[in-house]
Amino acid sequence: MDADAVGMTSPPFTMLVELGKVREFHRAVAAPGPVASPDDTPCVLPTFLCTQDLWHDGSADPIAMAGLDVSRGLHAEQEFVFFGPPPRAGSRLTCVTRIEEVFRKSGRRGGDMTFMVAVTEFRDGRGRLVAESRKTSVELGEGHA
Repeated sequence: MDADAVGMTSPPFTMLVELGKVREFHRAVAAPGPVASPDDTPCVLPTFLCTQDLWHDGSADPIAMAGLDVSRGLHAEQEFVFFGPPPRAGSRLTCVTRIEEVFRKSGRRGGDMTFMVAVTEFRDGRGRLVAESRKTSVELGEGHA
């Protein structure tokens, strides 16, 4: 993994929050309660924003941006922060991913592990920050099995 990747930013890409996909996601994660709202524009579940990976051409993939070796990679953690109500079906979000941090730790079983924290910002049509995803990935050292 490239420690010099810190600060790298992807080109912006657009994510359409489609009603059918919101409903499919709701069912797929067995979320309780109805998905429809009175105006038929339900809010997304927080983790729905993970689907942003399906909306870019690969240029916003933090794993590729940082040069993480996927054969030794793990998804360690992901969190979402909302700066108001979650997006609703019908929203059009502009997204940008940046590499915020790269650091190393020694593993308990030997070998170093390299951590990368990537932040994706989700902005509405007015440019307001709607949500942020913070994803931590790990590249295991060569001594890990």
